[in-house]
Amino acid sequence: MRWFKDFPLILVEGFSLGPLSEQESRALFDLYSDNRVCMFLQREPMRQEKEAEALIRKWQEDFRHRRGIRWGIYKDAGEEKALMGTVAIHYVDSINRRAELGADLFPCYWGAGIISRLVERLKEAAFKELGLHRLEIRCMPDNIASVRIALKAGFTFEGTLRDYVYIPGKGFTDESVYRLLAPEYFSGSPASEE
Repeated sequence: MRWFKDFPLILVEGFSLGPLSEQESRALFDLYSDNRVCMFLQREPMRQEKEAEALIRKWQEDFRHRRGIRWGIYKDAGEEKALMGTVAIHYVDSINRRAELGADLFPCYWGAGIISRLVERLKEAAFKELGLHRLEIRCMPDNIASVRIALKAGFTFEGTLRDYVYIPGKGFTDESVYRLLAPEYFSGSPASEE
């Protein structure tokens, strides 16, 4: 598996993906303190801005140690950039050449197809640039938006892990697994299920 020498800046159809700085901790706090955004996350909503600062530092450390990369999503509007959400190739397992995709948007951007467009570019980065063999999207079964994104992007449903994740305030929750393998990506069609 390969890794990026420098943090990659990505442009996709009017959006730019770039690194988050600690100066953006307020915007990130606004995102992850929103109950609607956190409804399907494996964490409770943030209560203090310092949690967002710590999360940005963790993501920077993850990149340095090749554990994942989390971009801020920005509308491509010149010098002025406002955070719209985040997107990631994370939970990277370099030995087994696999990772997961993740994304979170401010609710005002939901339903506009933004993540679906970005997922196409992230698949390219995962398979062509990093040399991954397996890419997953994992989500709670009732997260209909994520299920639609996974299926639209050509991922195959593999199954549901029952009571897989414990979330404070929610208890144990199921997690559905969708996968795309490198041979499927390069051939343009999912493998047949047995």
